[in-house]
This record gives sequence, structure tokens and C-alpha cells, in this order.
Amino acid sequence: CNCHDGKVTVSSWVSIGIRIAVLYGVFAQLQLDADNEPIDIAVPAGDFRLTMAVWYARQMGLPVGNIICACDHESTLWDFLRLGELRTGSKDPANTELERLICGTLGTDAAAKYFAVCEKGSVYTLNAEQTKVLSDGIFAAVVSSDRLNNVISNVYRTSSCVLDPVTAAAYGGLMDYRTRSGEGRTALLLADQSPADVEVVVCDAMNVSAQELRDRIRNP
Repeated sequence: CNCHDGKVTVSSWVSIGIRIAVLYGVFAQLQLDADNEPIDIAVPAGDFRLTMAVWYARQMGLPVGNIICACDHESTLWDFLRLGELRTGSKDPANTELERLICGTLGTDAAAKYFAVCEKGSVYTLNAEQTKVLSDGIFAAVVSSDRLNNVISNVYRTSSCVLDPVTAAAYGGLMDYRTRSGEGRTALLLADQSPADVEVVVCDAMNVSAQELRDRIRNP
């Protein structure tokens, strides 16, 4: 349910469901199933729906390893996943969807407490054990907007792959996770944006013309 008004947000569930279906399609194309070694998935935190879709898919049996969430500097998600503390009165869109993660990991009582705290707009806190359970298999990284152009430029220069800013954030989060953990297994980047949606920004970062970008997207 939506922690701001207590009503079930049907469109949110539909959005998550569609992303789960797409993820199953991606894994089918990659010919990956429950018998395969898990792969890590990096996502932009955003409104947290994409993260929850990956989380649910992992619960359903897809071979997903760690979920790496790339947050911007204004996100409250890092504090919650790493420190067990969340300012519910903030305008971070992830706060609404976090009730699903709390319910799925800590149970309905914890979710009810979260809802009550949201109603007051105060700080929701977890103890160390609860924080460990909640964040199991989820890594949060803060990727500032200042890094995105460099990520887009460097990835294009080294691998000829075109990233939009949202996917670049996921890539930056994955690099932070690998640096911190030493993990280097296969990873998948997921995002809901295309370079064509933000052509000017991507062209500036890659130092190419709009036509060059369109040609590159058409002929990867």
C-alpha cells in the first residue's frame, strides 16, 4: 500500500509486475534459470520500483545475486540500507515503495510501524539485526550527478557502449560495489531510460553530434 495515504497503489503494482515480466524475458534471452550461477544486477534507485521488481524476481527464483542500488546525493536510501535510519518526511520517491521491502523482509508488524511513522513524518529506525536482514543482498551506493558525464564518456571510449545518465548511475554504483567488495562476477545493468530520451545530455558527454549518436544507437 501507499504509505502516504494508506490506499493500495494499483499502478505501482502494475509497474513492478511489468518490470518483473521484462526481467524474466531478459533472463530467458540470456538462457539463465535457477540452475545457473547468480548474476548481480545494478539499478538506479529512483522511485525504487525497479529495485523491488528485481527483489521480487529473486524471491521467485531467478538467479539474481546482489542488487546494487545507485542513489543520488539527495536520496535517503543509503542511510536506510546502511544505517537503518530513514527520514520519512522527505520527498524521496523511494520512501513509498520501501514499505514493500520492509514487509517482505521484516514482516507485517514492521511495515505497520513504518506506515505509522510515515503518517507522522518522523524518523523510522531499525536495530542492527533488522538492518542486516533488510539489506541482505542489497548494496547502496551514492553516485553524484557530477560523475555521470565522466562515466558516459569513459564507457563509450573504452567499450563503444552508449549509456544514458540513468544507466550510467547504475554502472557507477556497480563499480563502487566491486571496489568495496572485491566481487567481479557477471553483472547486468537495468534502467528505464534510453540515450535517445536525453540526446543532448548524452551527446555533450560523448562529444559527438546528434546524428552520430543516432547512428551509433541504430548500429551498436
